[in-house]
Amino acid sequence: MQDSPISFERLVVVSNPRSSNADRAARITARLEKAFPGKVITRTIGATEGENVKLLKDTLQTGDILLVCGGDGTIGNMIAGLLDSQIPAKLRKTPVIPVGTGRMNDFARIVNGRFYANPLYVLRHGRPISVHPLVCTCEPLDPNNKPMTRIAIYNVGFGFSGEGSLILNDPEFRADPQLHTAITRPTRFAAKGWELLQKIETFNITLHGRQREALDITATNGHIFYGYGRVPINLSRREFYLTLFDDKRPLSTALTVGQMITKRHLEGEIVASAEFILHDPVVGHVGGEPFTPPVPCRVTIKPHQEAVTLLTASSRI
Repeated sequence: MQDSPISFERLVVVSNPRSSNADRAARITARLEKAFPGKVITRTIGATEGENVKLLKDTLQTGDILLVCGGDGTIGNMIAGLLDSQIPAKLRKTPVIPVGTGRMNDFARIVNGRFYANPLYVLRHGRPISVHPLVCTCEPLDPNNKPMTRIAIYNVGFGFSGEGSLILNDPEFRADPQLHTAITRPTRFAAKGWELLQKIETFNITLHGRQREALDITATNGHIFYGYGRVPINLSRREFYLTLFDDKRPLSTALTVGQMITKRHLEGEIVASAEFILHDPVVGHVGGEPFTPPVPCRVTIKPHQEAVTLLTASSRI
């Protein structure tokens, strides 16, 4: 087997043996062990953020490459753990290969296209890039409540996208056989998105000093989003794309669903930071993982001060 042109001492492969796709991660790990005998270290993903930080702190060494096997949520959680202050600074620069073995693998596909589950190819043909994740802080207007902070390597949203994340994480929906083929998958998503937009309620938000009703507000990491090749601007790594949807009319609804499905957010603004107030209860999500913000709250989104090093084989990023 040809050696990788990317220098490393060890490959640390982190996966979830309890996942429904655990066998896929096991097969990938076996191929890595065959290609690089004695250099592959395997670890099991923890059940909490604290467990994952401890796993990384106890395992990583200088010269490692971290391979995270899983879907968008798993990969995002591990990258957030890598940036934790408990991890030594030199180890926070550990290169990461997201290996898409989950049900939803948008992030891995963005970074490595059709090689999203082929780390051997990435190791042979990849290159390092620096990406600043987004830090989302929800500061309650009631001082008696605790603030909430989430780190998003890909995107963070509230409203329609948050409600959608509840559906995407529903085991029954994930088991739908129509999601497992390239032909029926977009149709199934479009139908579910249309259904959700028809019944979802608007929420009140104050943005740019103006209070208004919204269906969704989403911040997307510009550098990563550009990896789709569908945004007509090469965004800076320290900027992101902020989009607000507020129109439920039939034509607008169809356009909104189309934008969500194809990742073509045609309306929005390029910003270095964003601040808005959520007045009503609403579901949020980070990379497809739902959470409940402590409303009413002031939401601040900005790029993390530290960059994560990713390995990509894509020429579009």
